[in-house]
Amino acid sequence: MKIARRFATALLAALLLITPALAGAFTDVTQTTPYADAIDALFEMEVVSGYPNGTYRPNGSYTREEFAKLLFGLLAKGETSSLTKAPFADVAQDRWSAPAIAWAVKTGAVQGRDDGLFWPQDTVSVEEAAKMLLVASGLVQETLAYPDGYMQAAREMGLFEGLTQEVATRGSVAQMAWN
Repeated sequence: MKIARRFATALLAALLLITPALAGAFTDVTQTTPYADAIDALFEMEVVSGYPNGTYRPNGSYTREEFAKLLFGLLAKGETSSLTKAPFADVAQDRWSAPAIAWAVKTGAVQGRDDGLFWPQDTVSVEEAAKMLLVASGLVQETLAYPDGYMQAAREMGLFEGLTQEVATRGSVAQMAWN
């Protein structure tokens, strides 16, 4: 009986130690979720954090400001972005995303839209995500035709590798960033 109890105690302790390692970073991202490895890797790097309820929503979409924050976390490597003024008229200086957007402007990854505004709550398109990733990372130095030039460069550089289709879901964008 003592041996069985010791074995059960040891087994329970071992399970408690490995369970956190088996649990995903998010309640809605499992081993079978498309792009799970990229999502988990970016979480481990503290690039993505998901939502307060513990979800990531891999089939949802990123806003333009959320994507700027992802880029900043992925590529800024400890840089800080102090603001002396708002990066765009529609992005207040004290907005949570303003430092990341200002950094993205500094890298040349974003210039705003035709009206001079950033539109932070708009959904980021796959074309915008490709351009921002390529420019902010320094993979593309020259100005390309938008969107076709950036999409072709993204394909050639492997940004779409592992994607089931070229769309900008939160999961596919995580995969693009991870590539």
